[in-house]
Amino acid sequence: MLLENMQKLIPLLEEVNEKIIDINLNRISIDGEKWLTSDQVCKLLDISPRTLMKYRNNHTIPFTFIQGKMLYKETDLRDLLHKNYHK
Repeated sequence: MLLENMQKLIPLLEEVNEKIIDINLNRISIDGEKWLTSDQVCKLLDISPRTLMKYRNNHTIPFTFIQGKMLYKETDLRDLLHKNYHK
């Protein structure tokens, strides 16, 4: 049973990894921490800007707001995906 669940998880993680690679060239890095813009997060999670706004408003996704631009830690997104994975 555990092996079957892990096998189901692998393609999902590979898909997320591919999306991260796609946006890798345009991401912001500060002190080794990688940050993504709202557009990049929407592409990565395959969600609309409105859905991302809902996630921000209900504190599902942590973010930083600097000079009119919202940024999201890549590690926070990865942690969120792992935390909400249901077997």
